[in-house]
Amino acid sequence: MEAMIPPSLSEPMQEALVSLQRVAPSDLSVIIQGEPGTGKEWAARMIHQMSARARGPIFTVDCGAVGPANIEKELFGYDAISWDNIEIRKSAFEEASGGTLYLHEIEAIPPAVQLRVARAVEYKQFRRIGGDMSHEVNVRLIATTSRVRNGSSEDAGAEDFASRLAAIRITLPPLRARRSDIPVLIERFLREMRDRYMNPVQGISPEALKLCSAFAWPGNVRQLKTAMEYAAIMARGGMIEPEHLPAYLHTA
Repeated sequence: MEAMIPPSLSEPMQEALVSLQRVAPSDLSVIIQGEPGTGKEWAARMIHQMSARARGPIFTVDCGAVGPANIEKELFGYDAISWDNIEIRKSAFEEASGGTLYLHEIEAIPPAVQLRVARAVEYKQFRRIGGDMSHEVNVRLIATTSRVRNGSSEDAGAEDFASRLAAIRITLPPLRARRSDIPVLIERFLREMRDRYMNPVQGISPEALKLCSAFAWPGNVRQLKTAMEYAAIMARGGMIEPEHLPAYLHTA
C-alpha cells in the first residue's frame, strides 16, 4: 500500500519517495545512497514495510560498526566443529530469511568479503565459514552507502560491488538541497517531542526558523532533529527563539 506523499515536500524529496514506493512491492535488491544523516535507514525500513516481506524480519548489519575483522562471520556465520566442541553461528542471511537483510554502509565491507556477498545474492545460496553445506538465500537485500564517488581506483572497486548487488539505486538529497522541507521537518520533530516526552513547547518563532532555514546542515536531517531537541529543552515549554538554538547556528 502506497503512503501519501505530502505535496508540501520539495521536488527532490518527492522524487525520492516516489522511487521508494515504486520499488517497494518488488523483490529486487536496492541500494540507497546519500550523505550521513539523510535518512537512509528510515528509507530502508519504509521499503520493507511496504513490501510483500513486511511480516518477515528485517535484520540489520551495521558493516562499519562490526569491523573488517568480524564482518565475514557476521554475514555468513560459521561452523566450528572439533573433537570436543561444536560451535555454530547463524548467518545474517539466515536471520533475515523470509524478510529483508539490511546492510548499513556497505563501503565498510572488505573487498575479499564483497565477492562472497555478491555471489550469495546472485546465486541465492552460500556456505557458512568452515561449513560444507549450502544454505538457501531467501531475503530481499537493501543496502545503504554514504560513499561519494570521486573517480579513484578504490571508488571504482566499490562501484563494481554496488552494481553487482543491485540494479536499482535511490539517492536521498542532502538537506541543503531541499531547504523548503526544513519547516515541515521541524514541525514534525516538535510534534513527536510533544507526544513522546509530553514536552509543551509551543513552536518556533519566525526569527528562529529563518536561522534554521539559512543553515547548511552538514549533518542533514539527523543534525536538525538533534538541534530541535536541544532548543525545545532550552525553551522550557515556550516558543523556540533564536537564543534557544545551538551556538553554531549563530556563528555560521
